Amino acid sequence: IHASSTVLPLTRGSLRRTFVVGSAAVIRFLTVLLVVSLGGLAHAQTLPTASLLRTSTAEGVSPGLGGSIDRLARAKLSALGVVDVRGTLALDLEEVQLALGWLGESPECFEPIATENQVQMLVVPRLDQTGGSRTFTMTAYDSRDQRVWQVVRRMEAGSNDEAVLDAIDAMVHELFDVPM
Repeated sequence: IHASSTVLPLTRGSLRRTFVVGSAAVIRFLTVLLVVSLGGLAHAQTLPTASLLRTSTAEGVSPGLGGSIDRLARAKLSALGVVDVRGTLALDLEEVQLALGWLGESPECFEPIATENQVQMLVVPRLDQTGGSRTFTMTAYDSRDQRVWQVVRRMEAGSNDEAVLDAIDAMVHELFDVPM
């Protein structure tokens, strides 16, 4: 087997053209990469900031269910991409209300909480249990327009903890008016 190769002479002009063409392609690539990166950064900066209050749970609710709700709700909120979740507060709404001396779920009650935590929005989950039935509520507050709204799910007697956790995804979508 005989292999042959052809050697092309390189001149200053051919090297210069190769370098110019190559460097122009690199510059275009880096420019596109920068624009895409800045676009994503600008999008992240425009999202309203939010904190999740710890889930309030009624007596008789399984130990640990509130923490599971908190973790799953935070993950679903982050994945939805409509708010920049800054954290979960260590207190539930009732504990915060007692500390601040406010009762109810009004803008006047929520505003100091949002201000103290340097966020624009609050998400407040609550799980109530009466007899065997459960009521799962997710309340949202937006300090930008002083609006409070909520989504509620009633679960039949005998519903298990998984039913509560399964409801979170749909509730978060509904709370922020994002189709599933």
